[in-house]
Amino acid sequence: MNWMGRAGLSLMVCLTPAASWAQDIVKPISRDVRFVDGRPENQQSPITAIAWSDKGGVAATADEKNNIWVWDVKSGARIAEFTGHRDRITSIRIGSNEKFMVSASMDKTVRVWDLRTLKPMREMRLHDSFVFDAALSRKGGTLFSIGADEAVMVTPLKTGTAISNCKLLKTVPRRIALTGDNKIVVIGDWKGKISLHDSKALCTVVREYNDLKSNVIALDVRENTVSAVDARGNIVVIDAGKAGPTRKTEGQEPATAAAVDAAKGIAVLVAAGGNLVFRKLGDGSIIKKAPAPKGDPYVSVLINGAQDRVLAGHKSGALTILNLNGEYDDRLRQGFRLELAVNSEDGEYTASSHADGTIRVWNPATGVLKYVLSGHAKPVRGMAFGRGGVMASASEDGTVRIWDLKVGRELKAIAAKANLTSVGMSPDAKLVMAGVDDGRILAWEVASGDQVWSAKAAKTAVVSLHVHPAGAFLVALAQEGPPSSWQAANGKVFSPMDADPKVGPITLGAFSDDGMTFAGAGKGGTLVTWKLDTKKGFQPGKPLQGHSGEVVSIARIPGKNVIMSLGRDNVVRLWSMKDLTGVKAYAVQGMNLAGLGYGRADNNAVVFDRSGMMRVWALPAAF
Repeated sequence: MNWMGRAGLSLMVCLTPAASWAQDIVKPISRDVRFVDGRPENQQSPITAIAWSDKGGVAATADEKNNIWVWDVKSGARIAEFTGHRDRITSIRIGSNEKFMVSASMDKTVRVWDLRTLKPMREMRLHDSFVFDAALSRKGGTLFSIGADEAVMVTPLKTGTAISNCKLLKTVPRRIALTGDNKIVVIGDWKGKISLHDSKALCTVVREYNDLKSNVIALDVRENTVSAVDARGNIVVIDAGKAGPTRKTEGQEPATAAAVDAAKGIAVLVAAGGNLVFRKLGDGSIIKKAPAPKGDPYVSVLINGAQDRVLAGHKSGALTILNLNGEYDDRLRQGFRLELAVNSEDGEYTASSHADGTIRVWNPATGVLKYVLSGHAKPVRGMAFGRGGVMASASEDGTVRIWDLKVGRELKAIAAKANLTSVGMSPDAKLVMAGVDDGRILAWEVASGDQVWSAKAAKTAVVSLHVHPAGAFLVALAQEGPPSSWQAANGKVFSPMDADPKVGPITLGAFSDDGMTFAGAGKGGTLVTWKLDTKKGFQPGKPLQGHSGEVVSIARIPGKNVIMSLGRDNVVRLWSMKDLTGVKAYAVQGMNLAGLGYGRADNNAVVFDRSGMMRVWALPAAF
């Protein structure tokens, strides 16, 4: 546990052995998690379709591997992964009540997915060829679909059987949308024609417009206003009640994908080079050009007018959220900035706290986000684990909160009425202790919430607390001054912990598996150790040298008597606590490192960037 600094986002990561240490290269595992603007990405393939519910709670993305991923937008948690389509997914739509989702594919099917049970509901083979797009009625009970067979189909989702269809004449539809009253079906085709049809008599063409010149790649209807974009970048805005277009803007460059929102008066185009171009519908003027990250072009885009946000998919499978002015959503990015990361002793959980006061709980073996814990009003400065999936957190808001990670819910909140800077928990989860910015340590009984003792540990903030594996005592680390150890049951001094003053304040540390060694680090690159003598207390041990920069995180690898350390030199080092020697070292490239964890199940190392980005690697079987 320690206080983390703040830095920007970094995306390119490579983990290689440090030159003077390891022979083995640590290779990334298949599920490699990263974050762009606070949003997770587990997909490894270009995004072909995007959906975002009007309410803003749920988003979905499809990739070129024919998978669909469903996300909780607020937390960034992956809700589900849907598989089943056998060819490219061309369209996704989420019902207005966020209870179901439909997907259209070039495998000639439309599938319906239940977002409550996270299971498939229905597979519908409505077309004789590729299905290009689908639209839902306002209440979501009826599906309108178009395909390469030149057909438009109307199908109630309850039965899955088409009740109406129309064979278009000499045109292949590309995009479909509905007016708000569901009376008019709007279709854009591959040649740029836009036609309006009576929804109850599909083959009846109400009106046609031929102002676009190529494939209609985006179509939007708001009340009686129709907006469309073609592959040449031309934009047209149509009053559906009139014969001609209201506004037309000539394209300035080709577009590979686009999104348009008539109500917001904006179109967002993915230019041929993979950058985003934001344009006004009124005069076609450019609001902003948003370049894609180097080597990772944008390939798809969606406007959610209800949320005033743009969701853009990258070739790598990453997602970026922007506002309607083409600026990155700073609120989301800054809210996800990492404060600290800790690991459970059994290697089952890794927890990270963030600037918005939330705690994210991960499976360190797979990198999958399990829970987002909300409750703290200010940043969390300390987290600690007890056995059985119980975790304590302490915040600047003056509360200690106890969490059950098996179900992801809060068990208890304890008001400390102080600015808390760290937390510790007994292994049996019966006692919780918190450090205060005035140098005190406070302890409570978890079951009752009653305070059982208070002790003055330092003149400055206690920034880190570490409970011995047996639970008899704890080590307190402060912003200034030497470490101190205390009896956990009553808060009495246990043993002095002398340290070389040249090392400076020790602000983070960890116990060995057997509890006989404590390793700590301060602003330098040297790890200081103490050996526990049952009669004499903590005695200075051999220093561990190797980092060329400040050590920013320490984590224990349970069951191996090994401690990992993470330095500003971008090196992860493994140390044997048995003989206090270095075992392995790995260089991590392209990350501003801030946190470290371990997944016992698959022998994985978990590394956090200060921006909140996380990477998971499989460590060698033997080290």
